[in-house]
Amino acid sequence: MNPDGVTYFEGLMEVEQISSNLVILEEDYDGWYRSRGELDERMFINGEDSLIGAVSSSSTTSVCGVKRKRDAVTSAGQGRAVSSGASPSSPCGSPESSPAVMGGVAGGSTCKPPPTPVSITMTTAKWLRTVIAPLSAEPSPELERYLRVFERNIASEMKVRANVILGGIFEARKWRGAGEAGTSDSMWGDQRRLEALKLYYKVLGAMCTAESHRLRSEHLPFLPNERFHRCMLACSAELVLASHKTVTMTFPAVLEPAGITAFDLSKVIEGFVRHEETLPRELKRHLNSIEERLLESMAWEKGSSMFNCLAIAKANLAPEINRLKLMAEPMPALDTSKAQQRSPVDTADGRIGGSKVDDPAGESKGGAASPPRQGSMTAVKGNAGATGGSAEQGESASFMSPARGPSAFTAFSSPQKSRAMPPLLLAFASPQRPNPQAGGETCAETCINVFFQKVLKLAAVRIRNLCERLQQSQQVVERVNRALHHALNHETGLFFNRHIDQIILCCVYGICKVSKVNVTFRDIIYHYRKQPQCKPYVFRNVLLDGSVVWRSGKAGQETGDIIRFYNEVFVPSTKSFLLQVGSSAGVAVPKQRWCSL
Repeated sequence: MNPDGVTYFEGLMEVEQISSNLVILEEDYDGWYRSRGELDERMFINGEDSLIGAVSSSSTTSVCGVKRKRDAVTSAGQGRAVSSGASPSSPCGSPESSPAVMGGVAGGSTCKPPPTPVSITMTTAKWLRTVIAPLSAEPSPELERYLRVFERNIASEMKVRANVILGGIFEARKWRGAGEAGTSDSMWGDQRRLEALKLYYKVLGAMCTAESHRLRSEHLPFLPNERFHRCMLACSAELVLASHKTVTMTFPAVLEPAGITAFDLSKVIEGFVRHEETLPRELKRHLNSIEERLLESMAWEKGSSMFNCLAIAKANLAPEINRLKLMAEPMPALDTSKAQQRSPVDTADGRIGGSKVDDPAGESKGGAASPPRQGSMTAVKGNAGATGGSAEQGESASFMSPARGPSAFTAFSSPQKSRAMPPLLLAFASPQRPNPQAGGETCAETCINVFFQKVLKLAAVRIRNLCERLQQSQQVVERVNRALHHALNHETGLFFNRHIDQIILCCVYGICKVSKVNVTFRDIIYHYRKQPQCKPYVFRNVLLDGSVVWRSGKAGQETGDIIRFYNEVFVPSTKSFLLQVGSSAGVAVPKQRWCSL
C-alpha cells in the first residue's frame, strides 16, 4: 500500500495480463459512463494525435504512452484487441450498437464516443498539415499541360486570380476586424491562403485528369471559365476555414470576396468531394450541410444566380422575377476586388476577369467589367443577349462536340437515372446555349431541372420523416410529395424568398385535410420542431408578399405566420390541385382557423 493511500495492483502492467486488464477496466468504465457519465474520456487515449478516427496501420507511431503499451500487446496476438475511440456509425445505446464493451472481443461491434468540436478540429487540421501542406503552391506539371492547350496564357491568369480572390477572403481585417489585425493575424491569414491555394491546385488537377480521360482530349473548355475558377477557389477557402473553425468567417462569408453566389458554389461541391479522396468525413459533412442550406433557402433568396437561369428556363416566370428584382448582379471584375484590398496585384495587361475572361453566366461584357451597383438588377433580356469573346467562341466550338461517355464528375447529382447529369461544361456554360445532349434543351433548363430534382429529393426525406412522426400512411406521404412536386413545377413563385420547409408544412396540412385525416397545424408544428433542421422563423415569420412596402417611413415586406401564409397565399395558388386530389372523397379545401403557434 502506498503511503499516500494509492492502491498498488500487482502485475497490472505485465505483458501477460495487460490486455485482459484493459478489457476489465473498460468494462467497468463503460458501465459507469452509461449510468452516470456525461463525457466519455476514452476519446483522449487515441493512438493518433487526432481524437477521432480508427487506429491507422501498425507503422504509425503512437503519441500516448498507454496506447503504445496497448498496441505492443495487441499486436503480439493476445486474442483480444481494444480499439481506440472513433467516430460512431450509430449512437451508443442505439439498436445498431452492441451491448458489448467498447473494446469488446475482436470481431464484435463497438460503441464509440461521438466526435466533439475539438476532436473534429484536430482531425481536419491534421489533414491540412499532413496532406495539403507538403504540396507545391504552383500548378503541377500535368495541370500546366492542360493549361498550355489554350492560346492565351491561362496559367498566368489563374495565378493572378487565385492571389486576388484568396487574398480578399483571408485578409486579416475581414475576419479579425478593421483596426484589430496585427502581424500575427496577417501571418495566420497568409498560411491559410497558402493552404487553400494548394488544395485548389490539387483538386483542379484531379478534375482535369478525369475529364481528359472521359473526353479523350486535353482540350478542356471549362478551364478558361472565370466563374468556375472563382467557385473552386471559394470552395477551397471554405474547407480551410471550416478546418480551423474560424467563427468570424463562417459560410457564406467566402462568397462575396469571390464574387459568386451560393448557387454557383454548389456546382463544384460534388467535384470536390469526388476528386479529393483524402477529404475528412467532417469536411464532407460540412459541404453536405452547405448544399442543404442552398437547396432549402439560399438559392431562393434575392440575389441568387439561380433566378438568372430560372428566368431563361421558365420564361413565364421572368416578369415576376424582374418585378421582385430577384436576379443576381453581374459578377464583378477582379479589378474591383483588387481595389478593395490593401495590396493590389497587377497582371501583365492590367486586368483579368470582366470582359477579358470568359463570363458564361449570361452577363454582358460591359456589365461584368464594372462593379455591381446597389439596387440595380440585370434584366432577363440583358442576360439572354450575352455574347463571349475569343474564349467563349473556343468554348462554343468544343461545346458542340458530343460527349464520349458519362462524366466522371458532375455539378449536380440528379436522383433520376433517366436524366443525364450535366458536367461542369454545361453547369458553367452560358444559360442560353443549347445542350447537345438534351434534345434542344438549353443549359439553363438542364441546370434548373436537375436543381429541382435535388430539391424534391431533399423535401421527400423531410416529408417522410414528418409524416412518420404524425403516423400517416404511405398514401398520404405520396400525396404530399405530389403536392410539393406540383407546387415546385407549376407554382414556382411560392418558393421565391421562402424556405422549402414552409411549403412542405402547407402541403402536409392541405393533403391531410383533403384526405380526411384529422391533423392540425399545431400537430404539424409540434412534430416539425423535432426535425434537426427546424428553425422557429420558418413557421413564425413567412413572407406573404414579395413586394416592398413602406411602413413608418421604412421599407420592408409583409410577413406573417405559417397559418396566415397557408390561407392567404398557398391555398389560392394550389386550390385546384388540392381539390383534384380530394375529389374522390368530395372534400373541399379547408382553411385553418387562427390559433397561436
